[in-house]
Amino acid sequence: MRKLCAVMLCLAFMLAACQPTPEKQAVIQKDMEQMIEKAQKTPGITQEAAQGGLRERLGAPQRYTADIVDKSGKFYFKADVELTIPEVDAMPMAWVEAANFEQDMVTRLFDALCGDREMYVWNETISKNQIEKSIVHYQSEIAVSQSEAYTEMCKKTIEKLKKQYKTAPESVEYKPCSGMLELMEISGTGVIDGTMEYLEAVENTEEKSGRWFLVKNNINYNENNKRAHSESDQEGNISSRSQRSDAELRYKRENRIGSILRGNGGKPVGDERKMIDISPEAAVKTAVDFLESVGIYSMEPNGIRLMSNHYSREELERLVEYTIENDEQEKIDRIIRDYGSIESFYNRDKEHQGYEIEFLRTMNGVKVASDYNATRSGSDDAYAAPEWANEKLSIVVNDEGIFELQWIQPLNVTELITGSAELLQFSEIRVVIEKMMEVIYGPFSREHENAGKTYEATSIELSLMRINARDTITKGLLVPVWSVYSEDSNNYNEKTSVLAVNAIDGSIIDLQTGY
Repeated sequence: MRKLCAVMLCLAFMLAACQPTPEKQAVIQKDMEQMIEKAQKTPGITQEAAQGGLRERLGAPQRYTADIVDKSGKFYFKADVELTIPEVDAMPMAWVEAANFEQDMVTRLFDALCGDREMYVWNETISKNQIEKSIVHYQSEIAVSQSEAYTEMCKKTIEKLKKQYKTAPESVEYKPCSGMLELMEISGTGVIDGTMEYLEAVENTEEKSGRWFLVKNNINYNENNKRAHSESDQEGNISSRSQRSDAELRYKRENRIGSILRGNGGKPVGDERKMIDISPEAAVKTAVDFLESVGIYSMEPNGIRLMSNHYSREELERLVEYTIENDEQEKIDRIIRDYGSIESFYNRDKEHQGYEIEFLRTMNGVKVASDYNATRSGSDDAYAAPEWANEKLSIVVNDEGIFELQWIQPLNVTELITGSAELLQFSEIRVVIEKMMEVIYGPFSREHENAGKTYEATSIELSLMRINARDTITKGLLVPVWSVYSEDSNNYNEKTSVLAVNAIDGSIIDLQTGY
């Protein structure tokens, strides 16, 4: 118990700072080495113990209950949940690295999703004819607009398009796409920052509609660009962003609809708004069968939700006003191009719905949790800190089949450290959970004007989680972790991790920094 208390006090102090000093980096590395050593000391599992199962060996009950209030009477932590434990004999631990999408995998996915259509390599250049069509669109919008702000935005857009028209080519050449990656240079201020394998293919070049397929592998940064890279937009405005590991592969069967579904407010809805015929069970089977058909067996479904881009009239008006106020011109452009006018945006076609199935990587039968989009390390400046996105794979299915696929930051398992890591008893984990919930969230409840907030656990799960190795965004460890989840009204994922406890040594994992 004394050891656990010492660990928790140390961790509470560590959570107060984000920037790892050289001393802190050394501590992180030492802690990681000690954790690996401890995990490898696991005695062999006897046949009797294996039959008892992981839950029995950890002394974990079926349900976990808690009803805790601090001395101030302003912090509450409650739980009455089933402990979710993998149905395996042991928990593994392994080294992993940020992976790229290899050409073989890209080819299989491209052929399966786009092989029956003529696809073209996308060209960002806009022709005079395309500009003329855009001008006509905005002129027609001005004629029927009842919003002064929107009318003014249309006029500004027309002036901008007229300037572009002067130097635009008469036509743009598009070459057929076979799904092959190409090496492209990444540059910002005129200096080449690195290279990246890239592919973007479209079915309809005129409107960038129909099937759309995108692959962006991790950037291979130059030696002189270790921290961040700069980039400039078409108008020459320069911005800098942190180095990232965020390889991605995306597909949409209908880019016109898909871009709205994802990029402009797509949200889960209940069965009362369902308009598609396919059942959730059939949607999951469709997605699983597809992955297996292209040789992907290491991902398992983890959740499903009905997605829709339908809005009430009130929602539509708020969306358009917000978009105009924030000068998000591209979104308005897309709506007008796809629907003819703002008024026709509200469309209840069932084609605009689909079941989104989330997949998680599994290793030795254990899921790898992916609670946050990206972890940052090495800086108090969140914008400048290097990023490593967590792996996410989701597939949207509707009545016509695979509607959309997105796969972010795949992982490669490079070395199995142990197939049976030594884990703390749940009685020890419980002490850490209850203490650290108060240490981390208690100050907010006691000091914030919204004092008295109750933190209620909706689930507690044992899984694998990636933690970052020291001073890197490309190498990490998959370690057994107890995650405490709570509802988040601001998150479409319905639950969010509020605490992650290392199942090997009881330390707290910072979900935003990755260690």
